[in-house]
Amino acid sequence: MSEDVDVAFMKYVQSDHAKIRTEYERTIAALQKGLAPEDYRILIYEEMFDSAQMEALQTYLGLAFNIEATQERVHATKYNTNVSAQAQAFCRDSFATTYDDVARDFPQVKKLWSS
Repeated sequence: MSEDVDVAFMKYVQSDHAKIRTEYERTIAALQKGLAPEDYRILIYEEMFDSAQMEALQTYLGLAFNIEATQERVHATKYNTNVSAQAQAFCRDSFATTYDDVARDFPQVKKLWSS
C-alpha cells in the first residue's frame, strides 16, 4: 500500500472541499432554521434505492410511484480506494462530530456508514 495514497487521502479529508461535502450537521441545521418541517425531507443516500423509501419520496413530491427509479444507483462509487487502516481511522476521527450528530436523528447510519 502506497504511503502517498494515504497522505493524499488524509490531506483531502482535511480540505474545505471535503468539509463542505460532508458536514451534514450544518446542512441539516440550516434546513431546520430556514424551512418548516413539512417543506423538506432528509433522506440517507444509501437507503434511497429501497422501493419503500423511493415511493415515500415520490409521494411527497406529488409524483406517481416509478419502481424503475430504484433500479440504478446514480453517482455510485465504482472504485475501491486502498487506504490503510490508519488513514481510515483518521477519516473516521475527523468526521466523528458529523457521524455522531447525524446518528442521533438517523440511527440507521451507524450501520450504513460502518465501513
